[in-house]
Amino acid sequence: MCSDIGETWGLSVNEALNFGLPLLVSDTTGSSLDLVRNGENGFVFKTGSIDEMAEKLKALLKDDIFNTRAIDISKELVSIYSYQKIKEGLDQIL
Repeated sequence: MCSDIGETWGLSVNEALNFGLPLLVSDTTGSSLDLVRNGENGFVFKTGSIDEMAEKLKALLKDDIFNTRAIDISKELVSIYSYQKIKEGLDQIL
């Protein structure tokens, strides 16, 4: 997701995470802080830096071991943001 200013979250990042795909997002994508473990399940690149984005994309396309690890990390993150976890958090607040 190569969003510029104004992308408050980036739902497609959640969708990719749910499928265990490695993530590649700009630093202005809101979910980059919560869903991307830079260098573990994907990469965050500086907004507008086409060269950095291309470099990170090439790394993702070449490294099968990285992609396998990304699947495991994505599964872990999906469990943190499950409906059950959200409900438990809301129950604590209420």
